[in-house]
Amino acid sequence: MMEQEKGSTVRKSIGIWIALAGMACLANGEEELANQPGMEPQQAVAAVETAPGTQGGSANFERCLEQGRAAQAQEQWAEAAEAFRQALALAPQDEEAAFGLATALTNMERYGDAKPLLEGLLKKMPDSAFVKNNLAWVYARASDPQVRNPALAVKLARDALLAMPAEFNVWNTLAEAYYAAGNYARAERVARQALELGLMAGLTNEAPLREMVERCRAAAAAAEGAEKTDR
Repeated sequence: MMEQEKGSTVRKSIGIWIALAGMACLANGEEELANQPGMEPQQAVAAVETAPGTQGGSANFERCLEQGRAAQAQEQWAEAAEAFRQALALAPQDEEAAFGLATALTNMERYGDAKPLLEGLLKKMPDSAFVKNNLAWVYARASDPQVRNPALAVKLARDALLAMPAEFNVWNTLAEAYYAAGNYARAERVARQALELGLMAGLTNEAPLREMVERCRAAAAAAEGAEKTDR
């Protein structure tokens, strides 16, 4: 799932929680990451890490940002997109405005419009797990072959998971990436981990995660059946 910003400020970088041991877990199976010591499941972080403060400075810019945040909190994506677009016009280098606009566009399934914004942010903030997660979602969900990139979606989602191993949203993004890549068995395992972490975090609406598990399970079963038939 995409990460969204709902607060009035942008959180600071959370850093990398695991290094070589975590990378080994990724190589052998992502499920092990969820059991790392001291990593209790938590509610999804809803922000993108950026430089402190904003770069606009003007009253109009701040007003546009506030309107964007308010619309995003209400999931009014068209309104959020317009507000963040106006903010970005006033401060083209502002990371929060760019990320907010990309988030709104992605929720509107305008993946082709969100892609360059997120790719630009990733160049500016190559260590941002939030940007990697959302860009992976775009690459996995897009149907346009000019945007869709399952292999890169898997890579970015795995990178994000190294930084946020307890985030069910990131696990769900990785499941979506594996699904897009046709690795349905692994997608199902990862989707089940996302659901488990979501429930442990107190998620009240787990229906999307359960639907993802079922979609992966059905695809994995169909692929296994087709393989047996071919034999």
